[in-house]
Amino acid sequence: MAEASATAARPDRPTGRLDARWRNILVALALSVLSEIATWDFVRGYGFWVLGQSLGLRSLCCRWDCFWYASVVLYGYDAVPARHPAGDAANWAFLPLFPLLAGLWHGLAGFGFEDALIVTGTLALPVCVYLIIEFVDAGDIAVSPWVSGSLVAFGPYAPPSSNGTSPISSSRV
Repeated sequence: MAEASATAARPDRPTGRLDARWRNILVALALSVLSEIATWDFVRGYGFWVLGQSLGLRSLCCRWDCFWYASVVLYGYDAVPARHPAGDAANWAFLPLFPLLAGLWHGLAGFGFEDALIVTGTLALPVCVYLIIEFVDAGDIAVSPWVSGSLVAFGPYAPPSSNGTSPISSSRV
């Protein structure tokens, strides 16, 4: 009888860490879905209330950097800066993994480059949320996975500082 209780006290696998991983995966998936819903609702609301028209997700997601990523997907990296009218811009600042994955969707699935970028970002979001949750857990930082994951899932919705710059790049101390 003592052997049975000793065996029950020592499981063959560490369920605590495994349970935490599954919890983190489920939190990452839930936050990703909530982020996608928030994005769609924001785009629809902005289009309806501000512009008086119906907008699709592409209208929000493929602005600013979409052109640069698409140029990497379609043409590779620029040999020399020539993108702006002054000829002083190149797509070198954009790391290759995201355009490479979008290029796979573009080439293999036949998606347009904008759709390939959106699909890649949508599929990468839960992975990134999960990784930040694991990173925070590994650092023994006493933060809920919902809070740490929300930093990635909802971070793009954070407003800029009052002077119009990012709080991270601000020179104020």
